Formats: sequence, structure tokens, C-alpha cells
Amino acid sequence: MGAWGIGNFENDDAVDWTYDVADSKGVKVLITPLRNVASESDYLEAPDCCQALASAEIIAKALSQDISDLPEEIQVWLKQKKGIFGKPPAIEKEHASLATEAVKRVVSNSELKELWEESGEYDQWVSKQKQLLEALEGFNQ
Repeated sequence: MGAWGIGNFENDDAVDWTYDVADSKGVKVLITPLRNVASESDYLEAPDCCQALASAEIIAKALSQDISDLPEEIQVWLKQKKGIFGKPPAIEKEHASLATEAVKRVVSNSELKELWEESGEYDQWVSKQKQLLEALEGFNQ
């Protein structure tokens, strides 16, 4: 993997996927990785997990209305008026619930978790995901 860091946008799978999001007209491309991970009963592959974590990060930041830490193309996407009715993407609180479920699945049992366990930065990665879960769970009230 060319890019690899503890941040949810610091890997090639998430970076490549953000361009798909930026080109989309709605939230379907954002929600799909979360649904895939949350509903998968088999082993979760690392690329799917990376996309789901990036999606969860976007949802948490968008709901908090502080998108400054997101990649620039995602910030633009969140502000642009697209689609049939010319509105920005509609990220809602119920998306936080799905994102929470997906993040928990990734952190508990996935190829991505195993890769981080083999690295020297597992604790930092887990800490980052716990922060994300706390942010998401704040919207699940």
C-alpha cells in the first residue's frame, strides 16, 4: 500500500474512494460501504473496511458541522448543490447509527484490524476509531 497512516484517509483505498464520493450526486456512494460492512457476516476485507471508516468519518464531521479536517474534495462535495433539486448531499442522524455499527464491526473483527495488530501502531489506530465512535454515538441519542 502506497499511503498508510492511522487516519481514516491515510490509505490508498480511502483516498481513491473519496474521488467516487466527490463525483457523486447524493449520499448513496457514501452509505454503500457502511451497509456492506454492517451487513457482511463473513470476513471483512481491508479495502471495504477502509472505505467504511472514511465514510463514517465524513458522516461524523458533516453532522458536527466541522468539516475542516476532511479532504478538500469531500469538503467541496458537502457544500455543492447537486442532484435533481439542487441541494447539498443530505447526511442525517440515522446515518450515524449505520456508521457506528460499521466501525464496530471493523474494529472487532476484520482484515484491517489484523493488519494494524501486526503494525507497531495498533493502539493509536484503535484510539482513533474510539474517538470516531464517540463522535458518532453523540448523534445516536
